[in-house]
Amino acid sequence: MFSSKTTGGSNKEELVRRAAEERDKRQLEKTRNQAAVKIQRWMRNTIGRRTTLRKLRTEVDEGIANPPRPATELFLAGQKLLLVYRPNVDAKASLPSLGEGKEEESEGMGDEHRLDAFCQAVLVGMETQELKHVEPNLELNDAKHWYVTVSLNKQYAVDWIKQVKQILFLVCKRLATLKPGQPMDESSVTTCLNMILILTDYTLWKFTVRAGDAMKPTLHKLCVSFVNHLVDNGLFQTLHEVLMTGLGRTEPGLTKHTLAAATGIRPLALCQFTPAMMGLFIRYILTVPATILHLGNLCPETVTQLEKVEFLPRVLEALCSQQAAILSSINGTSALCLLGNVLQLGTLHMKLLQEKKAVDQFVTSITLLLPLCYEAQTTSTLSTTSSWHFMFGWCQDSIDRRVLDSHPHIRRQLQFLWHHTLVETLFAPVLALTPPLAKDSTPSNTKGKLSFSFKKTAVPPLSLDKPSVHQTCLTCAMYNLCASTLKQMATEILVGLGCQGTLVSKLWCLTRGVFQCEVERVFKSLVAEDQMGALWKVLLLFCQAALYLIATLDNKELYEQCTYFSLPELVEMADFLNQLVFRLIWDYKATSPSHSTLLTHARSLLLLLHSRDARKPFCPPDHWLLKELKVSSFVSELKAKKPRAEQLFVEVPHVIPHRQRVEIFHGEVREDRRSLGIADPRDHSARSPSTYITVHRGRILEDGFAQLSAISVDALKGNVKVKFMNEQGLEEAGIDERGVFKEFLEQAVKLAFDPGLNLFKASSEGHLYPSQTSHIQENHLALFEFVGKILGKAIYEGMVVDVPFALFFLSQLLEQNNSALLYSSLDELASMDPELHRSLSSIKHYEGDVTDLCLTFCWEEEFMGKMVTHELIYGGSGVPLTNDNRISYVHHMAHFRLHTQLKEQTSAFKRGFYSIIRRAWVSCFSPPELQRLISGDQVDIDVDDLRKHTSYYGGYHDNHRVIVWLWDILKSEFSEKERSLFLKFVTSCSKPPLLGFSHLEPPFSIRFVDVADDDDHGDSIPSILRGLFATRHHGDGKRLPTSSTCFNLLKLPNYSKKSVLRDKLKYAISSGAGFELS
Repeated sequence: MFSSKTTGGSNKEELVRRAAEERDKRQLEKTRNQAAVKIQRWMRNTIGRRTTLRKLRTEVDEGIANPPRPATELFLAGQKLLLVYRPNVDAKASLPSLGEGKEEESEGMGDEHRLDAFCQAVLVGMETQELKHVEPNLELNDAKHWYVTVSLNKQYAVDWIKQVKQILFLVCKRLATLKPGQPMDESSVTTCLNMILILTDYTLWKFTVRAGDAMKPTLHKLCVSFVNHLVDNGLFQTLHEVLMTGLGRTEPGLTKHTLAAATGIRPLALCQFTPAMMGLFIRYILTVPATILHLGNLCPETVTQLEKVEFLPRVLEALCSQQAAILSSINGTSALCLLGNVLQLGTLHMKLLQEKKAVDQFVTSITLLLPLCYEAQTTSTLSTTSSWHFMFGWCQDSIDRRVLDSHPHIRRQLQFLWHHTLVETLFAPVLALTPPLAKDSTPSNTKGKLSFSFKKTAVPPLSLDKPSVHQTCLTCAMYNLCASTLKQMATEILVGLGCQGTLVSKLWCLTRGVFQCEVERVFKSLVAEDQMGALWKVLLLFCQAALYLIATLDNKELYEQCTYFSLPELVEMADFLNQLVFRLIWDYKATSPSHSTLLTHARSLLLLLHSRDARKPFCPPDHWLLKELKVSSFVSELKAKKPRAEQLFVEVPHVIPHRQRVEIFHGEVREDRRSLGIADPRDHSARSPSTYITVHRGRILEDGFAQLSAISVDALKGNVKVKFMNEQGLEEAGIDERGVFKEFLEQAVKLAFDPGLNLFKASSEGHLYPSQTSHIQENHLALFEFVGKILGKAIYEGMVVDVPFALFFLSQLLEQNNSALLYSSLDELASMDPELHRSLSSIKHYEGDVTDLCLTFCWEEEFMGKMVTHELIYGGSGVPLTNDNRISYVHHMAHFRLHTQLKEQTSAFKRGFYSIIRRAWVSCFSPPELQRLISGDQVDIDVDDLRKHTSYYGGYHDNHRVIVWLWDILKSEFSEKERSLFLKFVTSCSKPPLLGFSHLEPPFSIRFVDVADDDDHGDSIPSILRGLFATRHHGDGKRLPTSSTCFNLLKLPNYSKKSVLRDKLKYAISSGAGFELS
């Protein structure tokens, strides 16, 4: 019974399971049937769409094939094109392949190329003079081919307007994907730009000529609507990318017609230069590198049309009125490109800048753009995203490669900053000032205030409130900002302005005119810490431009021809700047940025004038000293290390009397001696450690170099005692009490600076400078360093050595000529290379075209049978000489010969010299003053001062008959030259010490001698007693006076007559008889 129940239950379960399976099968079948229906429906739809699209594309292709086509056919083809257009998708890839691929062959071209073909058909049918480059041989007069005539058809007019907007939108998008300059895209770029041009400018539609003026207002509104539609859909953004790609390269990638169309000037003019459109044009077109430059080169007629519609004032007006919107949307590099385009527009449309309003707007626009350029700069910190900008240096962010590639064009545009026509226009008010005619001086002294002594001139006093003065101040402020912002071109800007000497001289006229009128008001603006007054901006630009102008003037131009400044004007300028710099340091302390900037440039010009005066004086004696500066107060403040005294001593030491500076120098040396524990040489009782060297008479320089180079600098500064070896190799008798060392030093200096050694050469005037061929000698740089040390040691010991240096070498020693442009080497070149000096002078003043000379910025010379080429600037062999750069060429050439060729030798000499003499000790001297420190004063000998500081030995005294005769002969009977020979005879140097004979080391002395020099053993008790009796008797009159220059000692016999003494002394000093170095 139980088994039957179980079997029945199993059958039931099986039945249920089978029923479920049947349901599932039916459901699956139903689902399959539904899917098949959907697939079939999709397939039919797809095949239908594909068939329809293929048919439409075929109809489009047929409608645009073989242009020109009737306008209605083009319109209908355009409608179909809009239905099938799929951008960036190939026609064959637009639908999946459903068969064997036979039908895909009929798809033909892609939709983007189909759009190009449609545009081409429209352009051919609309053939005009503007577009004849499309089909040059095509001549059409049939109106049925003019695409725009569809607008006159009531049936299609509305749809045509919609179609034009859609087509222009697609063309704009298509244009954004193309790359101008690429061969495969060149034709498409031209077609798209011409399509935009022809459909947005009704003046190019032929039927407007036949229809007359009746339809023009309507057509104008229609085209404006097209333009607005394009602008709303990114027209100017697209044109920006087209221009950036086409012009952002070394050579433009756009043709004449494509460039004219890509600038968007036609649509801009159609909208009548509305402020909104001008803003977009400035933001997207004028920020493209060198747009106006390429437009002027390729499409000069377009630039001419811009002048006719007064385009420049419109740009300036938009920049000034929409500055916030425009400037906030561009970066520093774009601002630089915009700056270049505005500058070139101003130069091309100079007539439009004749009005004051236009000039003010131009200056304001440039001034607004420059700070934005500055924001692109970075000072010091570099990161992985930093990049080098050709104008700003290192920038924080990466820079568009297209901008970097076009930097030569941008630089060329920026050079219009100093183009003479632009400068003359911007500075017209100041250039109209009457040139000064200096007569008598009218000093005005005001205690506690800056006092100036201006000459009475034909220039009347000028007020800061005068419009012309105000305009000039704004222009100067703009150029100051240019120089500080465009750092990589700052020198070019200032040199460019400086070369226009008339402008510089007139800026000086303006400065002096305002100072005559209202000195107190001007200085109140200086006292204000927030910003400089208006005149200071003029003065700042004047100082920078005059610095380059005066530096490039040779002596003939500066002193004889007085090309831009008369000598009285230079004196007046020097006095003004001298007092100004002094007051900025002493009274105002030059703490604010504006003060520091003015101080820096005013000081640079002041030092240039001082250096020119030092080389060839044009100022009266003591001109550079200031009555307002009390020397005693200054010295006390300097000892107390007060900041203003220290700054004054470092910045403008020439305002301090020379004697005080020499005393300060000697005080520094004494302090250095004390710090090193070196005894004062005048204190004979003091003792300090000594260094001993042995020198052979025949190898003084070699032995001195070998032994002194091995000791420390501190030991060389201390006592060095010398033992001489004679020709037989035996030690010479005697103890070195600094006299023998002085003899060694004099001999070493004489040998080292002998031109025969080829370490130094002598100019035509006998002045010494390093030899550029010294490297032939082994260890020549080590020798130069040693020679620098022994010269420094001589100065350190207070000795004077008769070594005349060339001024240009002393300038290098003082490091006063780091720039080829700020130190004029041309005049000094005459003493070194007269032939080259004549050649460079001829080039500088050549009246023709110097390019005919076929010279480049390089120097060729023959060395050891080979021609060696030296480039004056980087890449100089590829830089041709032109009339524009010949001033730079002349000074670079002179700088190369006098400085660059001698750089290694000079650096080695300076290392040695400054190891003994600290740089700060001599930085207060000019090159001629340093020469006086080395070789003594360039004045006649003060016989009374020498007599006052003379010691007597051997029985002589100040009232002895022979001594009285000697001083009387020197003072009354000897000429200045003979007194110099006498001084050279007894001290080895023909010039007296700077501070008088009280500083002669060792002190001058006279000793009675009655025996031959070989028997003379100096002062001893027997010789003194013998001298006391011998001086009472007359000598035989046959002996000549002799000397020991190492001790500054004159050995003088007791002559019986004054005439005998005079004759013997003259013979001795003139012929060298009896002269010895014992």
